[in-house]
Amino acid sequence: MSTKTPLWMDLSERYGLVSCALHWIRAYILLWQFVMILSWKTDWSIACA
Repeated sequence: MSTKTPLWMDLSERYGLVSCALHWIRAYILLWQFVMILSWKTDWSIACA
């Protein structure tokens, strides 16, 4: 592509900054949810003794 396009716009060759940011935010939230579920299911009083 010969014209210079802004980094935030999606192209057929690459994703833009907004799409990448939303992807990684969703990935972080999903990981955080699994960590929270596992921490609530774990009895830390046994693990710390």
